Amino acid sequence: ASLGPAPREQEIQLTVALRLDEAPRAALERLFWEVSDPSHPKYGHYLSREELTELLAVPEERQQAVAAYFKSQGANTVDLAPSGDVLTVAMPVAAAEAALNTTIHVYEHARSAGLRILRAAGHYALPRAIAEHICVVGDLLQFPQLPPRPRVGAAGKGKWPNYCSAPECKGLVTPGVLAEAYKFPLSASAVPGNSMAVAEFQFQYYREDDLTEFNQACHAEVKVDHTIGGDQPISGIESELDIEYIKAVAPEVP
Repeated sequence: ASLGPAPREQEIQLTVALRLDEAPRAALERLFWEVSDPSHPKYGHYLSREELTELLAVPEERQQAVAAYFKSQGANTVDLAPSGDVLTVAMPVAAAEAALNTTIHVYEHARSAGLRILRAAGHYALPRAIAEHICVVGDLLQFPQLPPRPRVGAAGKGKWPNYCSAPECKGLVTPGVLAEAYKFPLSASAVPGNSMAVAEFQFQYYREDDLTEFNQACHAEVKVDHTIGGDQPISGIESELDIEYIKAVAPEVP
C-alpha cells in the first residue's frame, strides 16, 4: 500500500535498459540457438563478456545521449554496465519525478510491516528524443515478488532414507536423494574449462553461515567462488537453494 509521496531528497536507483538495434538482437538470438544445439559446430562456444558487448554493439552516441540526459536532470551517478546496454542511475526523488514526468511514492507491503520500496504511482514519460534510445526504465513500476514464508517444521513425505545428519531432512529431496535417484557420483573431477553460475534477482542474497549449516547437515562442500554485483547478509530461499544444490551435485566445478 502507498504511504504517500516519497521524500523529495531521498535517492532512488533506476535501471535503464537501452534499445538494441534489430540486427544485433537477431544475431544474438541466432547465436543462442547455435551454441545450445549439440549438432551445431558452434555448440558450447559461448561468448566472453567482451565478445557479447561487441555483438550487441549499442552505439556510443546512444549511451552518451541517455547518460547526459539523466545527468542534466540531477542524477548523482550514472554507471554503464560492462555489456554497454544498461545504465544504473541514482538520483533524488524530486529529480527522478521531473526527468520521468511521474510521481514517486513510498510503498509498504501489507504482509511485511517495515518492508518499504520506492515506486512510481503512475506511468512515466520521457522526451521523444530520449525515449527512442530506451527500451524500459526498470525498478520504477514493477514490484519484486516476495519469497513465500518458510514452512517451519514442515515434514517431508518421502519414504527414502535420510542421507543427512539433520533429522529435519527426513523425507525431503536432498543432494543424497538426488545422487541415489540419478546415479551420479557425489565426488568426481571437473572437466578443465568447465564452470557454472547462478543468477539471482529481486533481493535474493545468501549468507555464508547458512551455507555452512547446509554443508554440515547434508555432508556437502558448498562455497561461492566469485560474486558479481555484491551481496548482502540476507537469507534468500531461492538463491540459497540454487547455490546449495548446484554445488552439492557438482562440487568440483568452479
